[in-house]
Amino acid sequence: MKVRITLAEFQEFCRLQAKRRWDWPATFSTNSRGDIWPYVRNGYTPPAERENVRECSRLLDRIADLYKGQREEGGRFFINEVGVFWKDEARQPVQFVEWNSGGERLLSPAQAKVEEQSKLSDLERYQEMMKQINVNRKLKS
Repeated sequence: MKVRITLAEFQEFCRLQAKRRWDWPATFSTNSRGDIWPYVRNGYTPPAERENVRECSRLLDRIADLYKGQREEGGRFFINEVGVFWKDEARQPVQFVEWNSGGERLLSPAQAKVEEQSKLSDLERYQEMMKQINVNRKLKS
């Protein structure tokens, strides 16, 4: 199923993450009650470690509901710039949402920062690095 998404919505998914994963910009779980929480650990997440983010994003709510339409009991779903996936018994990704971004490139905040830095000249990169070093020195003192 194709779903419309904006860069701001995609980046909001990334910002809602409690713990970053190297392989997926955003990962959430949902259950049969409709709760949605960001990834915090591998395997089962005890209820005490779940921060319910339902109603933080209408698009995220819609995705969780679409997922529950595929897997009634819920589970974990994975979001990247292509779409949304769940994993089968062989731990292979199965796509159930394809993004329609209207030609807008979807980048996580971290990817956007890397891309912006790559546009800087060597001198600008050096200046930015020196600013960060000075900030770090002030924080240590």
